[in-house]
Amino acid sequence: MIDFRKKLGKEGEEIALNYLKEKGIEILEKNWQCKIGEIDLIGKSNSKEDTLIFFEVKTKRNVEKGSPEEMVNYRKKEKLKKLAYFYLKDKGIKNINLRIDVIAIYLNSDGSWQINHIENAVSE
Repeated sequence: MIDFRKKLGKEGEEIALNYLKEKGIEILEKNWQCKIGEIDLIGKSNSKEDTLIFFEVKTKRNVEKGSPEEMVNYRKKEKLKKLAYFYLKDKGIKNINLRIDVIAIYLNSDGSWQINHIENAVSE
């Protein structure tokens, strides 16, 4: 049996991936994992100042129990910070600009979708 939430999550990640590529973000990793969890997408901004961006993607069809943005609570934000640290350490990356963004995706019943891209959703 296919887990509905996993399927929805994967669908949202594909939408986010295409959205970010259209914005000129180079995707470096998808579903990077370590012992404490997973980062959905990791990308690099191609602006003057290279920025490593960690993306948390949240997708929902129904917002009766809260929006995708609300799913990224204090506890999740703290975990995202730790995951970013683990990634930098694992890859030996130092002295780089970084930020953590949330991509909230609303899937409508007609198959359309809306994206709310929150830059710097998690601060130091």
